[in-house]
Amino acid sequence: MGIDFLLYNVQSPINVGQILRTADVYGVTVHCCDGARIFDDAVKLRVVEDFACGALERNPPILVRPDALPALLGSGRRSIATTVDGRGRALQRFTFHEGDLVILGNEYRGIDESVMARCQARLTIPMLPGERPKPRSWSPIVPEGGAVAADGGPCLNVGAAAAIIAYQSYLVEPARPSAFADEDTRRIRRAG
Repeated sequence: MGIDFLLYNVQSPINVGQILRTADVYGVTVHCCDGARIFDDAVKLRVVEDFACGALERNPPILVRPDALPALLGSGRRSIATTVDGRGRALQRFTFHEGDLVILGNEYRGIDESVMARCQARLTIPMLPGERPKPRSWSPIVPEGGAVAADGGPCLNVGAAAAIIAYQSYLVEPARPSAFADEDTRRIRRAG
């Protein structure tokens, strides 16, 4: 079973497609709270299909209406907010549990505080410190998006972050055999 992803108002159909493709490879179920209404827009849906490379048809996301979000977050599983603010546990020190719901936020605003408050854990991917302001895009995916939440601070594209998290959870999940696991990972699995 492993982990699940919740895409919380992710706005870019490219990112949604990439995340669906990654999830398909690692056996991650994707829930999508689609505030950007990507799945209602034929053009954006075609972009998702292109970047998902067949994953949309094989493993379509579970669409979550905003009014159903509290029930999903309170469903007895652990909800984990991803964050770039340094208040999360580092990925390499994080212990995933069966059925964890990992929330990946909007590219510009991250995860709303009301959703963060319902999470039992926070997760961050360590990055090199330093300033990396995002230059203004000539062709923004979401023209009305504004500045990114961590503008200037280190942050990853949400699709890249999802791939790193899915891979890490795959490596350390005891129930799933992995030919890629190194000796340290196998030792952790035996001890766990």
